[in-house]
Amino acid sequence: MKLTMKSTGSEKDNKVVDSIGPILSIALICLTGFLIYSNTLSSSFHFDDRTSIIENRVIHDIGNFRLLWKKTPTRVFSYWTFALNYYWNDLDVLGYHLVNIAIHILSGISLWWLIQLLFKTPVLRETPASRYKKILSLAGALIFIVHPIQTQAVTYIVQRIASLAALMYLVSMCCYIRARLENHSRNKQFMFFLLSFFSAILAIFSKETAYTLPCTIVLYELFFMREKSRIWKFIIILCGGATIAVLLLLYFMGKFPPVDAPDISRIEYLWTQFTVIPMYMRLLVLPVHQNLDYDVAIIRSLTNPWALSGLALIIAVLAAGALLYRRHRLLSFGIFWFFLTLVVESSIIPIRDVIFEHRLYLPMAGFCFITIALVEGASRYVSHYILRYSVGFIILIFAVIAYARNEVWKDEITLWNDCVMKSPNKSRVYLNRGLAYHKQEMFNEALRDYESALRLKPDNWAALSNTAAILDTRGDYDNAIALYTRAIEAGKGAGVEVYFSRSTSYTKKGLYAEALRDLDLFITWRTDLAEAYYNRGCLRRTLKNSNGAMTDFTRAIALDSSQGDYFFDRGILYQEAGQLDNAISDYDKAIQRKSHGFDCYINKGYILMQQHAFKEAIQQYTLALEYDPNSVHVLNDRGLTFYDDGDYSRALEDFNKAIRLDSLNPRLYKNRSIIYKALGQKGEADQDLRKAGLLLMSKPK
Repeated sequence: MKLTMKSTGSEKDNKVVDSIGPILSIALICLTGFLIYSNTLSSSFHFDDRTSIIENRVIHDIGNFRLLWKKTPTRVFSYWTFALNYYWNDLDVLGYHLVNIAIHILSGISLWWLIQLLFKTPVLRETPASRYKKILSLAGALIFIVHPIQTQAVTYIVQRIASLAALMYLVSMCCYIRARLENHSRNKQFMFFLLSFFSAILAIFSKETAYTLPCTIVLYELFFMREKSRIWKFIIILCGGATIAVLLLLYFMGKFPPVDAPDISRIEYLWTQFTVIPMYMRLLVLPVHQNLDYDVAIIRSLTNPWALSGLALIIAVLAAGALLYRRHRLLSFGIFWFFLTLVVESSIIPIRDVIFEHRLYLPMAGFCFITIALVEGASRYVSHYILRYSVGFIILIFAVIAYARNEVWKDEITLWNDCVMKSPNKSRVYLNRGLAYHKQEMFNEALRDYESALRLKPDNWAALSNTAAILDTRGDYDNAIALYTRAIEAGKGAGVEVYFSRSTSYTKKGLYAEALRDLDLFITWRTDLAEAYYNRGCLRRTLKNSNGAMTDFTRAIALDSSQGDYFFDRGILYQEAGQLDNAISDYDKAIQRKSHGFDCYINKGYILMQQHAFKEAIQQYTLALEYDPNSVHVLNDRGLTFYDDGDYSRALEDFNKAIRLDSLNPRLYKNRSIIYKALGQKGEADQDLRKAGLLLMSKPK
C-alpha cells in the first residue's frame, strides 16, 4: 500500500501536527461530545424506554442479578447499567443521559486510539501517512462524535445498548492490537490480551452485534499484520472464537427463530435489507431527513427493482473494497468493517423493525476509516490548508445538524410530530403521537391521532385499546368495553394487556364476574404483573372471597414490594380475620411507603384500642389527625380512647371540637354525655342526651 501526504508547506504542517498531543485530542473530543448533547439532558423517555426502563421491574432491583440474567441473558451488561441508573437516579432522566453521553465520548476516544494503533501496524507504520496519524485520528474521532446519525443511539436512552456494545467492541479491538504490537514485555502483552478478552465478553453481553468481534479481529490480522508464519495461527484461533460466538448466538436465539418478526421470513428480511443498506449509506454521507420510524416496505420478491438495484450497489461497494485491498488498505478495511458490523441486524435474522438509525453506531467507525483514508488520498492533489479547513467545516456542519436533531428528542410530542411529518402513511407514528397526547391528558388530540392510525390500519389493536381507555376515563364504559373487545379480536393474541384494561371497565360498571374472568385470562399469560394480582384480589374481596383475595395480595407483594396499597389492603383482610399483629405490620409497611397513612393510623388506633393499649391507640389517632386535624371521625374515636384511658378532660376537648365541626351529629352528643357523666356533670350530660334524641327524631326516615 502506498499512502503519501503532500509535503508542500511541510514546516507549517509539522507544527500543526506536533501541537496535537493526546491530552489536547482527548479534551477536544470530550468538549465537543458534551456540547453537542448538552441540550438532551432533560429529554424525556421515549418509545421502548417505557418497557425497557420505566416498567421493567427487573432493573428496579439491582441486587437481583439472577433475575436480570434470566430475563436479559444476551444484554445483561447493558441492563445492569440501567439498574445502576435506576438505583442512583430512579426515573430522573438526567442521570441516564449523562451516562449515555459519557459512553459516546469514551467510544470516540476509543476510536481515536484505534486509528492511532492502526497507523503503528506493520502495514501502515512505514507509510508517509503514519506521520499524520495524530490529526487523522482526531478527525476520525470527531466525525464519529458529531455525526448526526449517532443521535439516536445517544439521546434515545434505551439505545445505550448499541453504544455500550460498540464501546466495549472498540476497547477490545484496541487492547488486542496493542497486545499484538507489544514486542518488549510479555507481561504487558498478556495484560492487553486479557483486557481485550474481558472487553469482548462485556461487548457480547451488551448486544448481539458484538458476536462479529472475532471476525473483525481476523480481518485486522489479514489487513495489517505481515508475519506470515505466525498470522495463520492467530487466524485459526480467532476463527474458532468466531465459531463459538456463532454457537452462542444460535443458543441464545433458539436457532434463530423469527420471534421478533413472525410476519417476515428470513429471505424477505434479507431482500428488504438490500433496500435498507443503501439508505444507511446515504445517511452516513448525507444525514438529512432523519427519522425514528421510517416507512419502509417489506420486499416479498427479489424481482423488486429497488431490491435489485440495492443488491447491485452492495456488490459494487464490496468489490471495490476487495480491489482496494492492496493499495488502499485502510479504505478497504473501512468498507469491510461497515458491512461486517451490520451483518447481525441486516442479514437473515428477522427483526420487527427493518431499519433503525442506532444500528449504524458501530458501523460508523468503518465510515470514519473510509473518510480519513479519502482525506489522505485527496492530500496528493489538494493543499493541506484547504483539506484541514474542509474537514473542519464538515465536522462543524455535522455538529450543527446533530445539535438541531437532538431538539426533536425534547419530548414525545416533538419526536412523534417529526415522525408524522416524515412517515405520514404509517399507522404507528399516529398511534405513538396519540399516546403522547394521551399521557398529557390532551384527549381530543389523542383521539384524532388514534382515528388516523385506524384509518391507515383498521386492525391496529393498540389504537382501538387506547381509544377505549379514553372513553373509560369519560365514563362511557359500554363503548369502552365494545372497543376493548374489538381490540382483542384484532390483536389475535398479541395484545393480552387489553384483557387487563377491559377488566377495569367491567369493574367500574359493576360487572365483577366479567372483570374477574378477564383478569384470570390475563394472569394465565402474564404471571409477573403485580398489579394484575392486586386488582384480582380487590375483586375477590368484593365478591367475599377473602382467602382468594389474601392469596392475590400476597402474590402481588412478592412481585412488587414497593407498593403501599398492596400492604394496606392485605392489612384490612388480616384485621377482618382477627390477625391483628399481621394487620399492624402491614399497615406499618404501607405507611413506610407513604400510602394510606391516614387510614392506616386510624385502623391501627382501632386495633390497639381493642387490645386495651389505650396510650398507643391515642398516639395513632394523633398521627392520623396530622393528616386531617378536622376529622370528626378521628376526634370521636380519640375522645372515646381518652375516656377509656381515664383522661376525661382531654376526651371532652376532642368532643367539643368535633361538635363545633359537626353540630348536627347525634352520636357526638351521646358520647359527650358519657364524658360529662364521668366528670360528674349530670346536667350537661342530660342536656346532651336530650339534644341527641331531638337530632335523631328530626332525621328523615
